[in-house]
Amino acid sequence: ISYTLHYPQSKLLSSQYYSFAVSREGFKQEIAPCRTFALYEEIAPFIEKGFIKGGRLENAVLIKEDNVLNPEGLRFSDEMARHKILDLLGDLNLIGGTLRAHIIAVRSGHASNIAMAQKLQSHFKQRGMHANNLTQSKTDTSGCLRVKPILTDISERVKSTVRNDADEGLNAACKGDR
Repeated sequence: ISYTLHYPQSKLLSSQYYSFAVSREGFKQEIAPCRTFALYEEIAPFIEKGFIKGGRLENAVLIKEDNVLNPEGLRFSDEMARHKILDLLGDLNLIGGTLRAHIIAVRSGHASNIAMAQKLQSHFKQRGMHANNLTQSKTDTSGCLRVKPILTDISERVKSTVRNDADEGLNAACKGDR
C-alpha cells in the first residue's frame, strides 16, 4: 500500500508519503503503533462541548499551531501517513478475503476507502469471484492484467494497481469487463 497525505493548512503535516509491503511483522512494527491524529483547530469545538471523551494523547496525536502536543512527540516522522495505511487496511478488510494488489491512495479517508472496498466486492461478486480466490492471467494487449477465479493453480498472485483518490473515489487501472 502506498499512501500520500496532504494537509496544506498545516506546515507540520504538509505532505507525507509512505509505502508498505504488507506482512505480519512489518504491520506490527511499522503500522500498528501509529495513532490517529487531529488538528486542534478542527476539534476544539467538540472538546469545548464535551463530545470527545475517549481521546487521549496516548492514543491520538494532537497538532496545534504546527506543534505536536503529545509530550513524547511522534512515534515516526511520517506517523500520520502510516496511520492512514492502518485505516485503509481496516476498511479494505470489508472485502472479506485476502486481496493481493498494490493499492495507491492519495488523500483518501474512510468514506472513499469503504466505497472502493464495496466497489471491489461488487466487482468480484458479479463475476462469481471471491477475494481470496483470485489469480493473475496473461497481460492483454492494453497492458492491463486480467483477474479471474483460480481454477487449478492457487499459488499465482493478483498483480493490479488500484488508485484511490479522495475526490474521485475509485479509479481502476484496468476498467471494463476483463
